[in-house]
Amino acid sequence: MLKKGFILIIFLILIFISGCSAIRDSNLNDTDIQTNTSEKLGLELKYLNLFKEAFPKAEIVGKVMLDVNNDKEEYLVVIFNNPTETNKIIKSNIAFITKDDIKALDLASGNLNFQFANGSESLKKLENPNRVSVMMYNTEMNKTIDYQVTVTIDKELNKTNYKIETID
Repeated sequence: MLKKGFILIIFLILIFISGCSAIRDSNLNDTDIQTNTSEKLGLELKYLNLFKEAFPKAEIVGKVMLDVNNDKEEYLVVIFNNPTETNKIIKSNIAFITKDDIKALDLASGNLNFQFANGSESLKKLENPNRVSVMMYNTEMNKTIDYQVTVTIDKELNKTNYKIETID
């Protein structure tokens, strides 16, 4: 009887020890995740400051960090409203910010009848290939238009290409 009790106690101790090591391993994974998240937030803040220097009067509507062209480099993609020199507000701007460059595009080519359809929800990440979708609303036509922007790099010419398509 004593042997059964002794074996039961050893068995319970082994279960307890294995449970503790599983908890410790999951904590290490959480730390790794927190480190990656902190690094990503630091990079996003750096890129956001670059954006604000380039467009000090801009109103940010939405933003997302992503690798838009599978080059293992994160971009900050920002959709924003920007006042013009004549106090009109262009409500259809998108910017791609990297450590080396800021590229801003007006998706509606200056047409003031366009605005972001759903505020910050107007900007979405898409995959295969990586690209962004921006939902715009044309107030004159009472119509929502989905713009998809794909970014590619031409390494021979050392150029970044932005392809904009409308999806009806």
